[in-house]
Amino acid sequence: MDKTRENQFAPDTYSAPGETLAEVMEDRGITQADLAQRLGLAQKTVNEIIGGKAPITHDKALALERVLGISAGFWNRMELGYRESLERQRSQRRLAQAAAWLKEFPLKEMIRGGYLRHRQTVEEQAEELLGFLRVASPVEWNARRSVVQGFYRHSTTQVSDTNALGAWIQQGENLARQTPCPPFDKKRFAHILTDLRACTFETQDVFLPRLTEACRSCGVAVALVPALPKASVCGFTRWLSPEKALLQLSDRHRRADIFWFTFYHEAGHILKHGKTEVFLEFNNHALNEKEAEADKFAADLLVPPAQFKRIAADTPFSHDKVLAWSEQIGVAPSIIVGRLRHAKLLSHDHLGALLQPIDLTKVRVPLEDAEPPKRTLAEVFAGRTGGIHGGGGAWSENTGRAFTEAMAGKHGTAPEETPA
Repeated sequence: MDKTRENQFAPDTYSAPGETLAEVMEDRGITQADLAQRLGLAQKTVNEIIGGKAPITHDKALALERVLGISAGFWNRMELGYRESLERQRSQRRLAQAAAWLKEFPLKEMIRGGYLRHRQTVEEQAEELLGFLRVASPVEWNARRSVVQGFYRHSTTQVSDTNALGAWIQQGENLARQTPCPPFDKKRFAHILTDLRACTFETQDVFLPRLTEACRSCGVAVALVPALPKASVCGFTRWLSPEKALLQLSDRHRRADIFWFTFYHEAGHILKHGKTEVFLEFNNHALNEKEAEADKFAADLLVPPAQFKRIAADTPFSHDKVLAWSEQIGVAPSIIVGRLRHAKLLSHDHLGALLQPIDLTKVRVPLEDAEPPKRTLAEVFAGRTGGIHGGGGAWSENTGRAFTEAMAGKHGTAPEETPA
């Protein structure tokens, strides 16, 4: 959440400067006619100033300073505060009518996901939402929705809630603009994508900070934004400037293998396609040439084609075979299981114990603030699969520890303690 939008203290109302002027006149025994003559104004104008109908302009403030000995700055500040107060009241009346508009957004999920702060009144919540969306009123937001619709014009997915999708996209932009990055380095980015494959063995507490920092160092701001209901989006890529790319990811389906594939798919867009283009990914995006190219880039980088061909032929599939292939090609077992499922070579009720979960709502909690019990990756895997080895297909803690140590030596993943 952008903390720069935290409102400074401002009184709800200011008294009209004309009221103060009337008190000064009464105290000094000055009539409206007398003051008008001294100021060189019509008496009607003085009457309107006192009644708050006419403003005290800068020239009139200087005239009052000469006549009454009260500084022009005093009158200018009073006038400014009063006019701002009137406009704030008018704005709040308009916002009070925004209750129906607020209901068009999944507010509970947005607050839980860290998009917004909870406010006590409808008016305050509408103000919070407008600030988050970076628009002046619901009218401007409705106009911006056409931009959001343009982002998925090539998709076959029917988005049932453009407000939810627009909010998800806006949160990514807000986060990315707060992320300082050096100028984009294409060669370095391509190199770190290969190195990041080893992070697929890690839990999200370990791999998410590594992934975001590695990409940031190359000029790519990774925005991790929890999924919203009815948005149905997995990833989003666009260039914020010629030297800074936004790569936005959701946790839709809560599976790490889908998260990783989407990450590499979006990275493929950044490396291979133009800086003026925008790519928004759903479950079933239209396979135009560029989307197919990004799909192939992700699939081949995670599991090279020749190796996947051998994996696909190594039937019947089992836990031990997946672990062996995982060790050989250097990606987590979940990546292989997800790839086999996507290719419809593996049923969705088989080898599920090797899949890893992901939950981006936990990203908001600073790691140094939490002190969960420490476990090795082997224990994490063993705990997730029930610690059973044999008929059920899950692997034991000993098997998991041996596998983790093998991965540490082979792919550079240190067998350190990992948050639970």
